[in-house]
Amino acid sequence: MINKFSEALSQKVIAQRWPVFILCLGLSLGIGISGSNALIINNNGITTMFFDNAEAVKVLSTVFLGLLVFLFILLRSIVGTMAVLIVAAASSILSLGIFGWIGIELTPASSIAPALIMSLAVADAVHLIATMRYHTNKKLSRRDAIERSVKISFYPIIITSLTTALGFFGFILNKNTDMQNIGIIAIVGIFIALIFSVTFLPAIMTIWPARIRRDSENSLNLNISEKLCHYVLEKKIISNVAQIGFILFCLYSYLIFPHLNSLGLHVALFVIIISTIISLFFKQALYGVLCMLYGGGCIIAAHFIFDVTNLNAIMLPVIASIMAFGITVDNKIHLFMKANYALKNKGMQATEAVKYAYQTVGSELVSISILLLLSFASFYKSSLLFKTQLASFMLIVITLTLVIDFLIIPKTLEALLKKKKQHTEKD
Repeated sequence: MINKFSEALSQKVIAQRWPVFILCLGLSLGIGISGSNALIINNNGITTMFFDNAEAVKVLSTVFLGLLVFLFILLRSIVGTMAVLIVAAASSILSLGIFGWIGIELTPASSIAPALIMSLAVADAVHLIATMRYHTNKKLSRRDAIERSVKISFYPIIITSLTTALGFFGFILNKNTDMQNIGIIAIVGIFIALIFSVTFLPAIMTIWPARIRRDSENSLNLNISEKLCHYVLEKKIISNVAQIGFILFCLYSYLIFPHLNSLGLHVALFVIIISTIISLFFKQALYGVLCMLYGGGCIIAAHFIFDVTNLNAIMLPVIASIMAFGITVDNKIHLFMKANYALKNKGMQATEAVKYAYQTVGSELVSISILLLLSFASFYKSSLLFKTQLASFMLIVITLTLVIDFLIIPKTLEALLKKKKQHTEKD
């Protein structure tokens, strides 16, 4: 049902590209900009308009410029880069505009929301552009590549948007109004970014044809992420050592810092909810269990590293932990999705299916992680301790996630797919 809907959506968007483009742009320019101009930041009784607030503009402009440079290096296309940035900026501005019209006041603490929305919107768009480029390399026409990209990416983008949104729900549970506003704006922005990524972006790419560089088959197959995946699959000891080391480090972190117990029921509840959604999505409990173990372990390890390097615990650890878990599982969802697609639709064996997953999305996962690192690093410009601590914590989490996804997940996913393949053949 989802596949039929995504296929019909992609065809409709391409056929009605100008109305879709005008509608999305009109919403952003109308509701978004006018509402954003009315959005007030209240700093200890001193109020300024959002775009007149020096700190808010500094963080947002730093994120925008960082994304501009890195996206151009990644996509190697001016039009492709601008299309992604337009969608990301439109998602962020429309979210702010809605809350500006409602009359919600932000503070310097909650003004980080637009930068977060822009970064997360870029993640969705990069997956679509990358899938489009992959199929362009397979000699599909531009129209067919765009349709295939929306069809393949639609389902995982919905799930990653949902898990990320649930991660930000932790902000809403906090009694502080600033934290609640961050959560509400971010969640609304995430779903606006989802809608714009599968409508606005394909419309732009159809109207303004970008030259998509056709990589040679050799360079496509020998990218760094795929090479690393091949090496880890061939050298089983690397995965085993990394897995044992990670488990021991997580146990040590938990035992050496008893205050991690204070993360409590809320974090455990959201970890279980997000992991259950992943299990239901893949119709197999082990996928959710993997995300729970490695994602949860990553959060524990990140707290330990943060405490040691900063000599104190992070402020609002529950909020930081829930948000981090919601983001850290996104990479795994895309890898699991691609590997299962190869196993089921392409008839590949387990090992080849894992290699296919890293070939198609591996480099994009690294790129998106770097984009998120740049975005969170921009928070260091803030004078608020919460922002700088959150930046440090997320830098640790994202780095650990990449290590897990490339040193542990390939062999674990291969074993899971082999078991699934055997079960299917028996049936």
